[in-house]
Amino acid sequence: MYVYGSWSIASLNEDGMNYGVAKIPSFDGKTSVSILSSSGLSISKDSKNKDAAWEFVKYWTGEECNKARIGMELPVLNSVVESEGIMDEPEYAPFYEMLEQSDGHTPASFLIEDWSEISENLSLSFEQIFNPSSYMDVKDVLKEAADAQ
Repeated sequence: MYVYGSWSIASLNEDGMNYGVAKIPSFDGKTSVSILSSSGLSISKDSKNKDAAWEFVKYWTGEECNKARIGMELPVLNSVVESEGIMDEPEYAPFYEMLEQSDGHTPASFLIEDWSEISENLSLSFEQIFNPSSYMDVKDVLKEAADAQ
């Protein structure tokens, strides 16, 4: 199992990878939730090209561009999700299901003051666990990461 985002779908398909996508598992009967990674667009109040910038924002968030970015990111327009049958695609539907399940849950990165340090320790731990050349026992690695906090 590998936790990753929808941006990898296009390259997995191009490489002919035999893969599946599933929601993140839950434990103890609790609902699983996911982090949400997003990006935003803005126009500076001091921009010399506000009209051109606004045209770009409209283009980037419009249907044509949403369709063009399928495989690199999830379409954010319901009209595109519906018109392109995204919810019928087994590699995309779990991402939207996780979004629905995660609604109303605040990510740990917003709640924990030293999240960047914790995240860095976890990333290094996962690298030790999954890298065949530096494989270490999962319990030992995670205990070490927890003790570092």
